Amino acid sequence: MTKVWVSPLQVDVVHGIARGLTDTGIAEALGRPEDTVASAVRSMRGKLGAVNRIHLVAVAWRIGLLTADGPVRVPELTPRQVRVLATAADGASCKETAREWFVDPSTVRNYRRAANRRLGAKYTAHAVHLAHAAGILPASRTEAT
Repeated sequence: MTKVWVSPLQVDVVHGIARGLTDTGIAEALGRPEDTVASAVRSMRGKLGAVNRIHLVAVAWRIGLLTADGPVRVPELTPRQVRVLATAADGASCKETAREWFVDPSTVRNYRRAANRRLGAKYTAHAVHLAHAAGILPASRTEAT
């Protein structure tokens, strides 16, 4: 993998996303304008080849940009909830996952919401971070095979 230079601001923004903050929340926490945060998100997605914020968090885990903050509570997730988080971490949308599983997109959204609740996550990007930290999702694709 090619090494990518990221600024301290970009690292802080990815950490904010992983912790469930919105762009507004990240901007307030960093004392930066919201458009600067949005620009950093776009830049990081481009640098890391992430298709969305959820995928950005997963890629950040895979390259070691994100790690667990300490001991993590490991909630029980159903196999479907783990699988839906894994597909989200790979960048799949609810519609794409639904097509692959032959179910309605609302079913996929319900699995995501249930996983978010069990993990105590605000958003799916936050849930992916927590699932990686808890060891529910592997930090790299090689660990998944």
